Amino acid sequence: MQNLIKKIEKIQYYLNSGVFETVGSEAVRHYKKSFLDEGFTDRNLKKWKNVKRRLNPRDPKAAAASLPILTGSGELADSIKWARGSGRTVVISSDKVYAQVHNEGLRAGRGKGFQMPKRQFIGKSAELTKKINAKVAKQINIIANI
Repeated sequence: MQNLIKKIEKIQYYLNSGVFETVGSEAVRHYKKSFLDEGFTDRNLKKWKNVKRRLNPRDPKAAAASLPILTGSGELADSIKWARGSGRTVVISSDKVYAQVHNEGLRAGRGKGFQMPKRQFIGKSAELTKKINAKVAKQINIIANI
């Protein structure tokens, strides 16, 4: 009985503190993968709109035609971080001022009326929820020695 109580206490401790690391790390991994996949995965992968440098082989930037979208310097993907929010939440964010413009497809400072195509990399994702649930369940099973 004493052993069972200790396991329950360890599980409670994990759910009150360690689970945030699990959720945050898994979310950052999932969102960074968007850059490798060139699209966002909710239930399925939704590929980003292609870039002009890939569409016109005579473009002076054609040498970069094979480069993945949004990965030139890697700064945007590297800027994705997690932090514990208020209560029982995890906040995923980027400190890059242009992150929201790319993620939501907003107006950008490239001349009158330029609308950046939406290339979402952060957001609600059924696939991410599934991954998080599996990781949390695995961790609980490890603690409980199941």
